[in-house]
Parts: sequence; C-alpha cells; structure tokens
Amino acid sequence: MNTYQAASQYLKNVLDAKDDPLQQQKINAWMVMDTALRTQIKDGSLGVLQSNDPVTPHTSAQLVAKIGSIELLQKATLECLGYLCDELEEGAIDE
Repeated sequence: MNTYQAASQYLKNVLDAKDDPLQQQKINAWMVMDTALRTQIKDGSLGVLQSNDPVTPHTSAQLVAKIGSIELLQKATLECLGYLCDELEEGAIDE
C-alpha cells in the first residue's frame, strides 16, 4: 500500500461509521472543519484519481464518494429548505 492509498483509506475511515450517532458526529466534525483544509483534502483526493497506478485511484474514489455523500446531502437539504420556504405563505413560519 502506498502513501496515497493509506491516506485515502485513513481519511475515509475518519469520516465513516456504522453507528448512526457516531456517523453524525463525524459529519458535523467535517462540516465545521476549516474550509481551506476541506478544499485541500478534496482537491488532493480528486488529483489522486488521475494516478496511473491501478490500485491508488480505487481507494481515493472511496474517499471522494464518502465526502460527496456528506456534502451533497447538506447541499440538497439546504436547497430543499429554500424551495420549501418559497412555497410557504407569508407569515406561515411565525404560526
């Protein structure tokens, strides 16, 4: 296992849990992490996907998928709430 594989596997495991409360803690920790650091991790993970090594992109793909499942869920939830607020009648939130 090379360094990129080990790092990808480690980060994926840091973000993943079978236990729902623990998974939520990990999601929360990721979302409050410094944006620049999160961006650096995401950019690095995507860069490793282009590796010529036949195995390295596989482990990086697992990390990219995990990050995507966390961040897309957050974005979709916020988008959904925006549409919901658009559909509500004025004053409905105060009731």
